[in-house]
Amino acid sequence: MKKAINTLINARDDDKALQSLLDGRKMSSETRELFLRAGILYVKDKKVKQNRKLVRELFAKVKAKHAPISEYFGTGEGVKLQKIDSDMAASIILRLWRKGISCLSLHDSFIVEEQNEQELLSQMELAYYESFSLPPMIDKKY
Repeated sequence: MKKAINTLINARDDDKALQSLLDGRKMSSETRELFLRAGILYVKDKKVKQNRKLVRELFAKVKAKHAPISEYFGTGEGVKLQKIDSDMAASIILRLWRKGISCLSLHDSFIVEEQNEQELLSQMELAYYESFSLPPMIDKKY
């Protein structure tokens, strides 16, 4: 399901998302297994029309389940958000570097020495506010 959601929010339109999900060469083994169990096969199979119908039904279910954000599916909005996220991360790391603070980014987190935690939080808040004009909700994990 995560693959379908990510594909829908990153694709420029539903047809591109459909093509991506039906292209078995791009599927992880876990996704391939999930699709096989759901009766959704790949484009290589002879039942291409049936596959398209099943994937469109899956899209409809995803959009219904995530109705508050469904208007963004098939718009490429996910790619735009990824760009904003990466720009924010680069800004945080650069600002800390200019202050002589070493910072390691790890997936969607940052690691600094304990004495620099407050400065990191300040830079994270600033980068988020500059991007969205809203205060962030930051989850600290140790």
